[in-house]
Order: sequence, then structure tokens, then C-alpha cells
Amino acid sequence: MRALSQEDVAQLPQGSAERAVRPQQAPGVRAGHGRVDQFEHEELADSIPVPQPALVGRDHDLTRLRRRLTHSGSYAGVLLAGPSGVGKTRLAHEAVRSLGSAHVLRVMSTWPDDEHLDLQEPLFRTSGPEPSGGAAIPARLAMQILRNSSESRRTLVLIDDAHLLDPASAALVLDCAQQSSALLLLTLNNETSTLPALDMLWKDNHVQRIDIGPLDASSMRQLAGEFGDQKISHQTAVHLARLSDGNPLLLRELIRAAGQQGLFIPGPAGWTLSGNIRLTSPILELVDNGLLNLDREMSEALERTVLASPVRLPILERVVRPEVLLQLERDNLVAVTVPLTVEHDATAIVNVRHPLMGYAVKQGLPELRRRAHINTLLSAYPTEGGNRSDLVVTTRWRLELGISVSENEVSEAAHHAATMQDLTTAQYFTEAAWRYYPSARTAKAHSLSLIACGQFDAASALLSEAESRYPDERRVLAAGYCNKFLLEGDLTQAKRFVASMTGESRRVYEGMTAYFQGDIGEALELCAPFIDDAASPHHLEAGTFYLLALLRAGRPQEALNVYDRLRPDAAHQVLHSHDLAHIRALIIAEIGDVNEAVSILSRSYDHAIESRLIRLDVSSGLALSEALLRRGRPRQALDSLRFHPSYLATWPRWQEKARVLSSLATAMLGRTTLTSDLPPLVRDHSAIQNHLAHAWRHYLSGDRKIAAEVLTKAAASAMDAHAYADTVHAVHELARLGLAKCVSPFLDIPVEGPLLQAKLDFARALLHGDMRILRRSAETFTQCGCDLYAAEAYAQLSYLYRDTKQDRAATAAGLRAHQLADRCEGATTPALLLVSATKPLTDREAEIVLLVTQGLTDREIAERLILSIRTVGNHLYRIYRKVGVTNRRALQKQIMSE
Repeated sequence: MRALSQEDVAQLPQGSAERAVRPQQAPGVRAGHGRVDQFEHEELADSIPVPQPALVGRDHDLTRLRRRLTHSGSYAGVLLAGPSGVGKTRLAHEAVRSLGSAHVLRVMSTWPDDEHLDLQEPLFRTSGPEPSGGAAIPARLAMQILRNSSESRRTLVLIDDAHLLDPASAALVLDCAQQSSALLLLTLNNETSTLPALDMLWKDNHVQRIDIGPLDASSMRQLAGEFGDQKISHQTAVHLARLSDGNPLLLRELIRAAGQQGLFIPGPAGWTLSGNIRLTSPILELVDNGLLNLDREMSEALERTVLASPVRLPILERVVRPEVLLQLERDNLVAVTVPLTVEHDATAIVNVRHPLMGYAVKQGLPELRRRAHINTLLSAYPTEGGNRSDLVVTTRWRLELGISVSENEVSEAAHHAATMQDLTTAQYFTEAAWRYYPSARTAKAHSLSLIACGQFDAASALLSEAESRYPDERRVLAAGYCNKFLLEGDLTQAKRFVASMTGESRRVYEGMTAYFQGDIGEALELCAPFIDDAASPHHLEAGTFYLLALLRAGRPQEALNVYDRLRPDAAHQVLHSHDLAHIRALIIAEIGDVNEAVSILSRSYDHAIESRLIRLDVSSGLALSEALLRRGRPRQALDSLRFHPSYLATWPRWQEKARVLSSLATAMLGRTTLTSDLPPLVRDHSAIQNHLAHAWRHYLSGDRKIAAEVLTKAAASAMDAHAYADTVHAVHELARLGLAKCVSPFLDIPVEGPLLQAKLDFARALLHGDMRILRRSAETFTQCGCDLYAAEAYAQLSYLYRDTKQDRAATAAGLRAHQLADRCEGATTPALLLVSATKPLTDREAEIVLLVTQGLTDREIAERLILSIRTVGNHLYRIYRKVGVTNRRALQKQIMSE
């Protein structure tokens, strides 16, 4: 499909009733009107409507604002202050809408010069909870009305862009606050000077002030990916989020400009930018552009800074006078920072103040002047002894200028870029090596770089071309093919190429294939010989899969010991080096410190987002989600996964993992997912999580028998493959779902670590009704940081105590279960239902309660469970008595509040 042209854009219909029917429409050019409340203005400046995305990254701010409006106390309202474009208006509207105020008075910040007001008409508008309904009225008139209105105390006054008020109106607003005539909600741009009366509002404690800053990088990328009916590709979302620098309004204008200029083209990963966005006047105004007033020396200094940014200050000072740099900093065009922790030194780093400013400078830079600047900058870098960042920068510049670069230099630059997780730059260098020094070796390196970025079709085409050029080097290229097919999930094709290998390479790839196939015992056997052979080129690659196999085998302590022997060489692996830090975190979680694992992975995820490490952000996001589920934080896990759905994950296996983890998080909240959302049940390296997701889906749909079959088969299959940790996970889930009678064949398996042992203890205790073992399991889960598992164990313990008439112990265990469950973000599982009941619920009653929380009617429940409607009603009557409620709505409220 071709890109949308400006002619196409011009023909788009403008009315929402005339919405165009297109199979794919680029972001920023969707037909029909769409409100854009995420941004600072509701009316769009031109004919290209941008659809309204979800409110992203403002949950905490929205909760805080609602709380302060609802419990205002002696305050007369709230002042939202922040830079232009960060979403103050959308936040205010969302708060007003959620409060459902009976009367909302929306006030204009400016007084129309020619407006005629009929004072006989009703002057304040009771628009209900929708603040944008109806026309606003001038501020001076609104304040006068409020001072004389008998209904004013029930009126919420929303004043958008309060910094635009004239002095008389601002004085009236202050008077209204002093008299508490109404509840005020004001938005204010804190980058502009304000009137004294507005300052007095918060300085004299008449209203509470909340400062709203730019959105974080993760939220901006999520927001960028949610425009339009079709998704924006991951790399494009990262690029747009970086340019907008936390400003949703600027993001909207960038997407609008790209749509108008026909730059969005469809692709398998979503809409992708096909070129540079020509910056429009609204965009430059939002950046507070000060580029036009620079003299020649200042312009040249800024251009060199942009080309080198981020650049070490001593290098820049060799080509720019310090006085000029100082003036650029004073003019707020550049920022100088000293990193708190650095790898090599504590040298100050210079960056352009706003990414879009650098983008604008590069767009307007003539090619010959750009080349002259690069030549000048090259002379400032040390010819030897520089750090790896210097080598990457200077090698790229030399390639761009056509200066001779050896194969070793290009390969070294690619290696350094990969170890810094800059895979896009690494791919640039491997492509250059293949272009200037074509060989089977450089083709293999470039194919691995393409695979690392998820470009499987390009990798396949490259390998085919290299194979036709170098038919005698097929064994060298076989590694590229194997990696491609393994990560695509095509094990049959991978085995075909493994068979063509010889020696150590064949053994390593046989081990990798065995791991992906789920044969953990075989993977351990094949990879083990390379662990102590640091000189082997396969040492780290084999070691990575050996660690993963040890985890699956239930030997986390041994895995940690092996990790310590592999870690010094981690930087020498291109394709898998990022995995080691995540594997270490999962090892720590399995050993029994889930909180530390979450902390490690959170730091890795934040670093990947802030540093725009495109592949690392997805892998760390998935690993973090997995750790959060172990901790019992399903909503946080979903938040992390929401930015990494299947269309964003670069590798097909990651796409499947994202869907499975999302399904498990949803199940923790008592909701089901569609069958099509989950991969089919096959034996592979991620089979256990997929089996768990399928089992929960069947259970929540009312089919306990199939859920038990799925988990029992998973446990047995894992035992056959020596994946004993997977067996433990399946056994634990059987017990969590009230199916402990199925676990007896799997309780005596060799695993290490307190967490795996606690899972076995939980299942064993429920099978035999052993309160001592169950208490030990609950205490261990608590120590490991698994709050949900601990809450479930204490709930089951309370049930057993109550059943044996130990009421005091039952009350104490139930209280502990409540305390732990409160941390789990509304998780609703069968065991937690026990906490709500004054008398134990049967398994059937627990099933029905879970179906009720999903909103099913009696008839729907009866169809799911193959019962009569009367039987369902009888069960519900007994449930109401046990839980202490009188109707379905009260039952839902009681369960969801637990």
C-alpha cells in the first residue's frame, strides 16, 4: 500500500457523520472529528483530526486531584500548574467527569471584544459532569454570578488557562476563593508570568497547588503507539516520543504534521515514518524556538553541538570557544550535566536542551556545511585511547565522509555499539562491513544484527544472497539461519541447519535447539562442557542457555554460581549479552528474593526506556512483568505489558510470551481472556506459562475438569523433560485452583531454593490438610516477597483453623491474609474468596463467585457449569449467607473490595 499523499489528506471528510471507510488510515489523518483531551487544546488548528488516545501516565495525578477536590476541607479548590502541552486540561476534565458534579461552570480566560451577552438568559451552565459541554462564559461575569448565586456552593468552576485572565477577572477569582463561593479548579502555565492575584491563590493557601510535569519516557512511547485505528511501529513510537520530550501536545502536532506530509507508510510492525518530518510553525512555537536570533558563531557552535550530542565537554571546547558555550547555556539552547555514575570518568556531557531543537537544526543544515562541521569535530577526538563511545561516533562519521575504515575498525565499532545495546547503530556498522568487505563472515555478523532487531525477512534475504555468493561457506552462514529459525519458533528448519554444522558449533546449537524444544536435560548435557572453557568462542552463548536450563530444572543456586563465572565475559556476546542481567534477576527471584528481582528489572527497564534501547526495553519489560506476577502485582504487570503487546515485540517468541503473561495477569484479577489470545499448547521452552494461562482460562470459564487435565499433563511432561521447576509451578497452580487431589504423583521432585519448596509445601499441605506445613509455606512466601501466594496460603490456613474450631487462630490467619491481599491490586483468586466468607465456601460456590464477579447472569452461569438456573440460585443463596450480603451487587462489591 502506498503512503498517503497531501492530496489524499485534503480529501478526507471533516464531519464525524461522514467518517471515511478505509482499511488502514495513517495516524494523524483519520477521517472524522476526534476530541483530543489528552492535549492542552480541544479544537484542532487545521483539518487533520487526531484521534483521542487513552489517558496515559497520569493515574497518580488524577487520583491526587480527585482526592483534593472531593476532600477540599478549608481550601476553595485546586490549581493545576505545569508547562504548556503536558495535559493539564485533559487531567482537569477527567477529574470533573469522574466526580460527576451536578453543576459545572466552565469559564473563559479571555474577555471577547465583541461578544454581546443577554443578561436575561440563564448565565451559569449546569453541564453535568462533562466540562466541555456548552459554551463557556467570561471570567468576570462568571465570578459576579457566583457571588450572588444561591446555588454556588454546589458549583464546580473550571477555569482553563488561568494565566490569560485579565487583572480584574483574576481579582474576582481571588475574591471567590476568599469567600468560598464555589469549588475552583484552575489550570495555569507556569512558564509564563502570572498576576499577583493568581499567585496569592496558592501562596495564601486559598487553593491547593499541584504541579504537573512532562510525561515520563515510557508513557510517551505508549501514547505514541496508541494513535489511530492502526498501531504505530515500535521504532517510530520511540522516535516520536523522543522528539516530543514528555509533551503530549507536541506529540500530537508531530503526528499531525507527519500525516499531512504523507510520511506514514504501513508495514508488518505498524505505521512507520518514511522520512523526516518538516517542522511546522505550531511545532516550533511549542519548542520555544530561539534559533532565528543567533549570530554566525553561535549558530556554528550550536550546529556542532547538535551533530556531536551527547558530547564530552572537553572535546566540544576544542572546537567551540567556552564563552560561546556559556552563552548557549544561558539562552537555554544546550544543557550541561555531570553523570552521577559513569563507566569511565566524570566528564561533563553537553546535550541540546530539547531533542526537537536538534532535529530542526539538522533539517536546516546544508550538506557541505554538515560535512565541514564533522571534519572539524573529528579533529577534536583523540586518535587513540578514547572510550568506546568515541570510537562508535568517529567511525560512523568517517564512513559518512567516505574516509577509509578497515574491516577490523568497523567490526569493533559494531561490537561496541552492541555492548552498549545500541542495536540500530550496530546494524549500521555490520551493514557497512558487509557492503565494503563482503564475505560469509560479515554476512553472518550482519544477519545476527538484523535478527537482533527482529528483521527476519531482511536477514533471510541477506543469508540467501551470501549463500549464492559463497557456496563453500555454508557452514559459516548456518549459524545465522539457526538463530533466525530458533527465534521465529521454526524448530524443524533450525534442526536442518544444525545438521550441516560440525564440531563445537554443532554441539552448541544442538543444546540451544534442545532448550527451545523443552528438552531441559539434553540442553544441560550439551551446553555443560563450554562453561569452564572461557577460551571457546561459544563460552558465553552456551553459558546463557545453560543458565536458562538450570532455572527450568529447579537448580537456581547452581545457576547463580555459574552466572558469576560467566559475567566477566558478558560484553563479548552480541546477540544474547542483554539476557544475562535479566536471567540473574530471575535466578534471584527463584532463590527467594522476589523484591530484589523486581528492583533489578525495574532499573533495567527504566534505563532501556530513557536510553531508547529498542530491543532491551521489550525484553526487560517482559522480564519485569514476569517478576511482578510472582510478587502479586497484576495491574503493574499489565501496565508494563500494555506497551509491549505482540505488535511491538520484535521476536515472535516474545509476542507469544507477552500474550501469555497478559492472560495470567488478567486471570489474577478474576477475568478471562479469549482462546485466540493464547498460543496452542505445545512442548517448548515456554510451555509451562502457556499451560498455566490455558488452565486459568478454563477454570474461570467454569470447566474445572479441563483445567485439571491441562495442569496435570503439564506437570507430567515437565518431569519427563527434567524441567522440575516447571513441574513445581504446575503443582502449585493445581493447589491454588482447589485441585490439590491431583498433585500426589509430583510431590517428591528434586528442586532447590525456598520459593520452589514453599510451592510444594503449599500443595502438600492442602492435599493432607496439614496446618503446620501450610503455615511454614505461608511464612516462606511472605519472606520471599510473594504477597499473593502468601495471602492465599493464610486464607487456606484460616479455613482449616475454622474447620477445626480454632476460631482465634482462624481470625489471626484471616487478618494476615487480608493485609497481604490488600497489596495485590484487587487480585481475585479462589483462595482469596475464603477470606470473605464467615463460613467456608465449597469448590462449586467458589466457582460461582468468580463467575459472578465477571458479571455473568444466573442463566449464563448455569450454561457454563451445566447446571439448572434453580441450582445456581440455591448456591447463590448459600453464598450470600456465608459472605454476609443480601444480593448480587453487594456480593460483587464485597469480593472486589477484598
